[in-house]
Amino acid sequence: METISNFEFLKKDYPDLYKIGKEIEVCYSVDEDSAKVKCRLFIDILSLKIFNSYSNINPNNTYESLDEKIRLLKNILPANFIKEINAFDEIRIAGNNAAHPQQKYRRSKTEDIIQKTYYLSVQFYNYLQNQNISAKQFSFLKKSNVQQKEFELTLAAKNRELASEKERIKSLEEKLNLTAKELSKITHENNPEKFDQLTERQNELKTQIKIQEEKEKNLSSEIQSKNEELDRIKKEKKSIEIQKQKEIENVNKELSETRERNKKLEKQTKEQKEIIKNQHAELIVEKAEQEKIRKEKEVAIAAEIAAKKKIILEKDSELALEKEKIEARSKEKEEKIKSKYAIVPLAIILFLVFLSYFRNNQEAPKSDSNSKPTTEVAIEKPKLNEDNFSNDQGFMDWFKAHEKCKSIKMRLPTKEELRTAYLQGLTKTWRHGRYWSDTESVKGSAYMLDTSDGFFHSAFKDALKLKTKCIK
Repeated sequence: METISNFEFLKKDYPDLYKIGKEIEVCYSVDEDSAKVKCRLFIDILSLKIFNSYSNINPNNTYESLDEKIRLLKNILPANFIKEINAFDEIRIAGNNAAHPQQKYRRSKTEDIIQKTYYLSVQFYNYLQNQNISAKQFSFLKKSNVQQKEFELTLAAKNRELASEKERIKSLEEKLNLTAKELSKITHENNPEKFDQLTERQNELKTQIKIQEEKEKNLSSEIQSKNEELDRIKKEKKSIEIQKQKEIENVNKELSETRERNKKLEKQTKEQKEIIKNQHAELIVEKAEQEKIRKEKEVAIAAEIAAKKKIILEKDSELALEKEKIEARSKEKEEKIKSKYAIVPLAIILFLVFLSYFRNNQEAPKSDSNSKPTTEVAIEKPKLNEDNFSNDQGFMDWFKAHEKCKSIKMRLPTKEELRTAYLQGLTKTWRHGRYWSDTESVKGSAYMLDTSDGFFHSAFKDALKLKTKCIK
């Protein structure tokens, strides 16, 4: 009677997996390493069937190794399949190790690997077919080497039993021959009682011989059947060993190709790392050079600013000394004028009154005695207003401010125009800060107005960025 396979549930929907599952069961009874290699083949085909169930994965796609397939499974399967992914990887490693029995690897227990393969078949059958069958304890077949040994022992016992039966038949035949000889010496008339006894004895021996011959025939038939079964087991074992060798060769080929690809990848990775290392070194050198240039520029600019500041301080000192001298001379002259010409102010006032009167008389038009004298009309300069100035143009150096005003068909206001704007209170509506004027203070510098206090200061045209307003 044929034993029902543990993988029977796969027979209808996945006949190829069912076939491999049966081979795993048979291989286990003959060669454990072959069973592990078959388990590896089983999960390889199972992974492809899982891929085919996903519409976003090309079914015609080819994968170079089982390792790559397992990595893809890890990416596409739900997070709760971590146990199954680990089982996939464990079976893959066990199959690879079984393909190299001559090498010293840590061996996984064959029963565990087969049980995990069966577990994966149940889990993913439920997952792919939307079923809910339960995984049972795997039923292992008796190993062929044990079965073969049992057959050999049984055959030896049967052969001994057959030899014993032959000896018994031979003994009975000898007794039958002796009885026949004795029976031939007497007749029924001479010794009827003994004749009847010998005849009965002869018939009993013939009956026993017939029974023993039938028994021998049955034993011979059974021994022949056992021999045929033993030959079948030996042939099956040999066939599995040949198949195992082929699968080992395929796995070796795949592993060799994988190692070759890994070597190429390692070589490419090493080359890329070397390129990146060289580029990094070049960037470091370039960055150091740029930093050096930047620092040199900063030093040069700082030196230039320091030199210009020094010049400004010297100019300011000279201007302060000159101002002090002028004020001293003015004060001295005023004292002299006050002491020597105390009458001069009165004389000047009288002179101005006379001059005003004279001008009025000279400029008055001729008229009759009834005409009224005309009064002098004072002519004032026009005042500045917000319409004369542009909006705030932002922060920039003097040269850009000059070009900006020019681009909007205006110009920078002079120092006096800014002073007038401040005195008229126009700057109260401006944003507080320092504004460029068009008036130069010294070479390379121009005056700027501080709207917070109305004071003017000198500033380098190209070194500072100040606020800018343009005037019509």
